[in-house]
Amino acid sequence: MNDKDRKNLEYLLYHCNRMQRHVEYFGDDWTEYSSNEHYQAACGLEIVEIGEYVKRLSSEFLEEHDKIDWSGLIGLRIIHAHHYEGIMYDLVWEVIKKDIPELKEYIEKILSTE
Repeated sequence: MNDKDRKNLEYLLYHCNRMQRHVEYFGDDWTEYSSNEHYQAACGLEIVEIGEYVKRLSSEFLEEHDKIDWSGLIGLRIIHAHHYEGIMYDLVWEVIKKDIPELKEYIEKILSTE
């Protein structure tokens, strides 16, 4: 792994941890998330940041580490950054609850072994 990819993974991990802290702060509850624009905005910003750092990973890295839907994370970033009316909050909640923790674990594993 090159230094640039390592640095981008560290930033990704930082934003995964921030997402986790948002869930801890606001509560692990779909009803709260779906009705709280502050909760949605906080998590939306992390999604934008995560997608931005994924875009900065080298194609070699992405090909070698294909267990994550990198393009899906970039697509979600695009929706949050440019197509606000297209946000499907139920899908975002699934990403927050399932995909971000998996991404965090995957990044931690990569950083600890390389």
